[in-house]
Order: sequence, then structure tokens, then C-alpha cells
Amino acid sequence: MLVFSRGQEESADLAALDTLQRHYGHVAGATTFFTIMQEQYAAKDETEKLPTWLLSHPKLQYRIDAINARIDMNNWYKGQVVPKQ
Repeated sequence: MLVFSRGQEESADLAALDTLQRHYGHVAGATTFFTIMQEQYAAKDETEKLPTWLLSHPKLQYRIDAINARIDMNNWYKGQVVPKQ
């Protein structure tokens, strides 16, 4: 069952990426959420585990790599995100 759920999550990630590109004309910041999560869980004590809901999802680095591969394949802009002030 995990493979089915992980496949759905990967499809959702890529659909969201396509939506970002169509809406904003770039995908800057697309991996930020996953990178922050990865850093937070890497810094935790080894006795602390990932939340149960995350176990059915693809590994964070895999998600980052898949998103970056789609960006590179389409030659989309992924530079810096600058918040509006």
C-alpha cells in the first residue's frame, strides 16, 4: 500500500510544480518546504522518529531530486524568491 501512496504523492508534487510554473512563470522556492523538513529531522536526536504520516510519503531527498529533475528537464527558472514588501 505504501508504494501506491508514494506514487500518488510524487504525482501530486509534480502537478503542484507544473501549477507553480503556469501561475507564476517560475518555480523558485519549490523545494524549500522539503529542504527545511529534511534539515529539521536530520538535526533531531536519533531516538526521535519521523511522524507516522510521513512514513507513507516518498523520502524527502527523493522528492527534492524529482522536483529538481522536472525543473531541469523543462529548463524552468528556479532562482531566488523575493517576498513582496
